[in-house]
Amino acid sequence: MNRQQPHAFAAVKTSRLFEEICDRIRESIAAGSLKPGDKLPAERELSIQFGVSRTVLREALRSLEIAGLVRLYKGAKGGAVILDGGSALTRAFKDMITLGRVTIEDLTEARILIEEVIVGLACERATPADFKAIAADVARVEELTKSGLIGQKIEDNVAFYELLAQATHNQTLVLISQSLSRIVYHIVLLIGPGPLNDLAQVRKRFLDHFLKRDAKGASRVLREHFMRLQAHLVRHQKSPSNRLQLASSELNEAAQPASPGRPRVRQQQRIARLGGRSRPAGGA
Repeated sequence: MNRQQPHAFAAVKTSRLFEEICDRIRESIAAGSLKPGDKLPAERELSIQFGVSRTVLREALRSLEIAGLVRLYKGAKGGAVILDGGSALTRAFKDMITLGRVTIEDLTEARILIEEVIVGLACERATPADFKAIAADVARVEELTKSGLIGQKIEDNVAFYELLAQATHNQTLVLISQSLSRIVYHIVLLIGPGPLNDLAQVRKRFLDHFLKRDAKGASRVLREHFMRLQAHLVRHQKSPSNRLQLASSELNEAAQPASPGRPRVRQQQRIARLGGRSRPAGGA
């Protein structure tokens, strides 16, 4: 965060102080004063700004974390970090999958339908800048594949779907696409990418159709990819140990700007505990 002056809040005066604090922070997010990846002032400073006790402040921050608006990190370099609007949806999907109310098949079917809408609109509305950004992302994935780093950089896959959704110029579709892509990425990270080592070729085939604004052909490429990925995830999700790992795992915020206290080595350790299935292949 490169700001000359930190964001400051005025003291609150209400009988339900923690709710007023939540409202103030929500208003700052809505106004753009606070953006995804921004870190709030330290607890002591923030409690002084609001004119409340640390107990009240902690209650407010916990409420915002439950709502998916902030992420609380522990330790000397910890604190509250602003998340983006799709985080709450992503966590909801994770909980529903863990509880068995949403299956991988459900997730894939919804993703195929939504991405078909996104691809159709993107083919109609994409600007030259949108085409350029997506083509650059496809080229980056190809380079990562050639260098053998694609399995270590699975989060790069999420960028592709975000760029594609942004080409619709519909922010609601961007949030939905982000959430679906991130929960799939989270599951892939836990169980291992699998044998889908043709991701670069898939993206290039998609791009060939997309650059021609061929929505039907581009959607077909993604649908086939999603179905093969579904078969891999379903096979591994049936494992009780993998379901337990999903339930106890924390959602990865890799698509967020860098946050304190979450080194990638912890993600790699989680994969190692599942049998070391972090092969340099695959994608979401």
